[in-house]
Formats: sequence, structure tokens, C-alpha cells
Amino acid sequence: MEAKFIGQRKEKYRDHQGRTSYRTTDVFDFSMPLGPEKDYQKESFNFEIKIPSDVIQQCRAPITPELGGTLGKAVAVGSALSGNRYYPVEWMVHAQLDVPMKLDVKKSQKIMLSES
Repeated sequence: MEAKFIGQRKEKYRDHQGRTSYRTTDVFDFSMPLGPEKDYQKESFNFEIKIPSDVIQQCRAPITPELGGTLGKAVAVGSALSGNRYYPVEWMVHAQLDVPMKLDVKKSQKIMLSES
């Protein structure tokens, strides 16, 4: 049995032939054990995950450093022409209970995080 707190980001990019593609990458993945495999008598199982207070800052989209002069302008133009785009991080909690000799119970729930 385990619970996971996951942050995933979708990225739009162009390959060297100009085709647009998307990929999703995990930017944050925290797992914690909930206990051993066993029979459960209740329809719910309570657990708590402590989310780090700086997790949003840790998972910001990559930022190109500011460069001056001709090189800085070239990097800015190249980034604009590449078509790459980072979407906001999507957060979810996923839990799985292992039930002996029966189907395992799995549930995922998307959640919203915001800076306060």
C-alpha cells in the first residue's frame, strides 16, 4: 500500500523536422508507504501527506538566463522560434491498497495548489 503526491508538466515542442509534439514529465514525485497488504473492512482509508511549502517554487518552468548583447538577442529569438511551451504543473494524489486474493483498489485525484 502506498500514497503518492505527483506533479506533472506537459511540454509542447517542435522536433528538428518542424513537427509539433507533446510530452509529459514528472517534476515532483513523493511516495509514502501506508501499511502492509491486508483485508480492509471499511469503505474508506484515511491518510495524510505533508506537502512541502516550497514545492511550487521547486517545480517552476525552466527559465533561460538573461544574456546581454548579440548572444542574448539570439537566444531570445531562438526560443521564440522553437515553439517550445511549458504548461502549468498538474498535481495529483494517487493511492493504492493491495487486497490479498482480490482486485487492488486504486484511486487518483487531481488537486489544485496555489501560493499564498
